[in-house]
Amino acid sequence: MMKIFTGFPALTILLLVLTNQNNMANTFTQKTETPQYKVIKKLDKVEIREYPDLIMASTEMGESYSGNAGKGFSTVASYIFGGNDKNQKISMTSPVVVDMADTMKMSFIMPSKYDMDDLPSPDNPEIELQRQSSRILAVISFGGWANDEKLAEYKEILKAELEEYQIQPTGKFMFLGYNPPFRIINRRNEVAVEVEIRPTPLLD
Repeated sequence: MMKIFTGFPALTILLLVLTNQNNMANTFTQKTETPQYKVIKKLDKVEIREYPDLIMASTEMGESYSGNAGKGFSTVASYIFGGNDKNQKISMTSPVVVDMADTMKMSFIMPSKYDMDDLPSPDNPEIELQRQSSRILAVISFGGWANDEKLAEYKEILKAELEEYQIQPTGKFMFLGYNPPFRIINRRNEVAVEVEIRPTPLLD
């Protein structure tokens, strides 16, 4: 009984810490801008979405997500924290986008109030500003923490469902991460790919 009694305060403190972290994450999420996409179609596990034009600040980050995500994030974060020719701070948005290519690329989406001409130039030559034209993405969601194994798993699930519905991927697969590191539960992750939508009985 003594062990149970002495362990109870530690458990209570842990629960309070986790609750506080989750409340902080909820506040962060509520205040963070996310692109306003249009859901075109819902399949079994996949959504087909139309995204508007976006401006991205990007950097190459290596061959794996798990081993290079921290470095990629800190590089691009330095730009929005004032590492630019105007020492200007830019609001964080979500999701963070990672191109799942042989050499991965991490991108932050710039807030919608900015045009390309409004944005300061990065101090770091490894950061590139680019405009992403409107596109249609097929997206599958999953919870928990993202790693190389999960990204590979959900990429294959997404590919299989697109094949089932005769939808053709036309671009690179990508990871969309929505949550700050201090969010412990109810994390939102997505794997997506640009697709070409053609009339087919399977989409009626």
